[in-house]
Amino acid sequence: MLRSLGLRLDTIAEVLADRTIQSLKEEATMDPDKMFDGLIEDPYESRARGRWGDEAIDESHRRIHGLSREDRELLTSGRGFKDVHTRLAQFKEQGLPVDDPRVQAAIGRHYEVVSLAWTPSAEAYVALGQMYLGDERFRKNIGQGDDALVTYLAEGMKVYAADKLSP
Repeated sequence: MLRSLGLRLDTIAEVLADRTIQSLKEEATMDPDKMFDGLIEDPYESRARGRWGDEAIDESHRRIHGLSREDRELLTSGRGFKDVHTRLAQFKEQGLPVDDPRVQAAIGRHYEVVSLAWTPSAEAYVALGQMYLGDERFRKNIGQGDDALVTYLAEGMKVYAADKLSP
């Protein structure tokens, strides 16, 4: 199970030992919510670094670490995205066009969740939608076998970017 999470036991032991020693030196209690920060390897990180650069990804990490517990949970658990995907699937089934205000409100929520870690420009937000389409891992995660849902999301993101975001 640890390997499936991208964790290495030697890394965990080393980091936890360093953090324990540091907290003892500072006479502080280790925050259990932050104990494992940085130990889970993001399978998308190398691609993101290649696409948007180290500076953007490092800034994203800083932002995530500065989030409230609630916002961090919303972002890292996937709950925020899953809620959006569920609503979009319903709208798609109802035949609503991607420029419908209800669809755009759901896309707006998607943008809010994305913006917890990174605030993309219009161009970057559209590129993110294209990455969802072009990467099987994203298609599987978002669409759960329904590639049309991923296309619906990406098309909605284009409309949202054109209407709401600066270039």
